Amino acid sequence: MLKKPAKKEANFKDKQVKESTSETNNKIKNEIVDFLKNIGLSIVSFSSQEKIESLEKISKFIGDRYEYAKDFIKNIKRSLASGRYINMYMKDYSEEKITSICQLASDLYNLAFLR
Repeated sequence: MLKKPAKKEANFKDKQVKESTSETNNKIKNEIVDFLKNIGLSIVSFSSQEKIESLEKISKFIGDRYEYAKDFIKNIKRSLASGRYINMYMKDYSEEKITSICQLASDLYNLAFLR
């Protein structure tokens, strides 16, 4: 009989951990969406945990390298508003800036945000 209460207690703790994890994930998701909105990007929809994790990675990347990626982000916003393709001439950009823009574009492409 002592095992049954311990099992119920363990299930209760597991449920608390799952709820806590879910709440934390929702909080992180909301923070990411807010961050992207603050820089002028919006999310139409996402459904899988993998896409959420990709958004977290992209958000962190943008936050860490915003100075290098801001021109590209401005071009994305213009492109979304006008429906035109993005053309960037990066001849005079530093290697680090070109690398950051290419990495961000690749990540967005893999997320199916760019085509």
